Amino acid sequence: MQATQADFTVLFRLLSGVVVLPLAELARAFPDEKLDSDAEDAWQSWLERFAARVSAEAREPELRVAEMKAANPKYIPRNWILFEAYDAAERGDYAPIHGLLAMLSRPYDEQPEMEDAYFRQSPSWARSTGGLAFMS
Repeated sequence: MQATQADFTVLFRLLSGVVVLPLAELARAFPDEKLDSDAEDAWQSWLERFAARVSAEAREPELRVAEMKAANPKYIPRNWILFEAYDAAERGDYAPIHGLLAMLSRPYDEQPEMEDAYFRQSPSWARSTGGLAFMS
């Protein structure tokens, strides 16, 4: 996971939803949504072991999904997200602050209107910006 810079929040939330997940469905957990062939092979092997373990569990898949979703929030207050909201507020636009408050008041819920903007790897500009790169 560390070698491919997987976003753990996105990755574990995606894994919580299904018993077997094609590797392509995990793309949003990786920087720029791509992996080299060695990383793809390593992840595919890991997913196969994960699927085998999930299949071997003697419990209902719905229970596992519910437990994983209860332990893995979909939305977290990342530095780059907060920066964008603070920046807008400095210009007098408080809508992003209000939107974040609404989103983060229900971090475990599905919020399709927020998914494209906030359920993803940090944007490249944030990964290289001082003060934002750490924990983004």
